[in-house]
Amino acid sequence: LGLFTPPQENEQFELGWKQQLDNWAFTAAIFMMDWKNQPFASVILLPTGGTTSFRGPGDSEYKGIDLEVNGNPTEWLSISTTLSYTDAVMTSFSSRGSNEFSVLGSGPLSVVNDGNEPRNTPRWSASFCPTILGTVGDRDWFIRTDVLYESATWADYSEYNRTPDSLRVNLRAGIDVNENFNLELYGRNI
Repeated sequence: LGLFTPPQENEQFELGWKQQLDNWAFTAAIFMMDWKNQPFASVILLPTGGTTSFRGPGDSEYKGIDLEVNGNPTEWLSISTTLSYTDAVMTSFSSRGSNEFSVLGSGPLSVVNDGNEPRNTPRWSASFCPTILGTVGDRDWFIRTDVLYESATWADYSEYNRTPDSLRVNLRAGIDVNENFNLELYGRNI
């Protein structure tokens, strides 16, 4: 942020375990992150109309756990799944934006957001992705489904606007037409 703030400092620690078996692979990790002078973006409503973007520095901490499992239980089925939990908190940040000005009535002042969660950071996220594999004649084909989940997040730093949980399902199917050509169909948010 130029000459006005010290540089970012990000300390990250992770402790994990990985295990590979014949048809399965597992990963489990716990993590901790301490981020100093992190540039948080904000949009400010100008008194003359319109908006401008502002990136103010702040400090935040993240702790959590990540789990991942990949496997091939049969010749025709492959499974990939993840689960993640993140406890995120802003330890030092003052927000000055349209939400604080218009909704919270801060006027020309900033709102202290110490202890709030950073915006757009889900506490829980998960995925489940089975893939069915097969052969028609001498052509390989597949059908894959991605089920993706994210828990509710805050849309702003002052924890006023909430984005609800998100559950999406994507679908892909493909076939090898010949050695040089594959055909795939893809659907998002089905």
